[in-house]
Parts: sequence; structure tokens; C-alpha cells
Amino acid sequence: MENRFFEKKKFYVEDKMIFYTGLIYFVVMLLFVGLKLCNYYGLLSFIDPKVLGELMSAVIQVGLMFVLPLLLFKFITKSSFKQTFNHFSF
Repeated sequence: MENRFFEKKKFYVEDKMIFYTGLIYFVVMLLFVGLKLCNYYGLLSFIDPKVLGELMSAVIQVGLMFVLPLLLFKFITKSSFKQTFNHFSF
């Protein structure tokens, strides 16, 4: 009887982690598309085009695809950086 309780709790924790991961992916993709649309419609035209291209590349590659998901996961799950990195197998 006790085994079933722990099995259900384990699945519940895994389901929450899957939900959080999907939520973070959704937020990151919204920001990614938003930046692309702002760039397409010229809302970022006050920045030099050469600098804008390099900046967008750096922001998207490093910020949106690596740093932001880790930070969001850390704050949503209220875990430490070490636990967050262990969850993502770093």
C-alpha cells in the first residue's frame, strides 16, 4: 500500500516538471516571435542595422535559448541553481 503512494507522488512531481518545461518553452517562443516581429516591422529601427543583427543573434542564441529557460525553471520550481542544472543534466 505504501509503495503506491510513493509511485503516485513520483508521477505527480514528474508531471509538474513536464508542465513547467512546456510553460517555459511557450514563454520563450513567444518572446522569440515577438522579437522577430518587432524587427520585421521596424520597431527596432533606432538601432544601427549591423549592431541590431549581431545583438539579435546574441540575445536569441544565448539569452532566449539558454539563460532565460534556466532562470524561469529555477524561479517557478523554487529550486537552487545546482538542482536546476542537475534536472537538465548539466
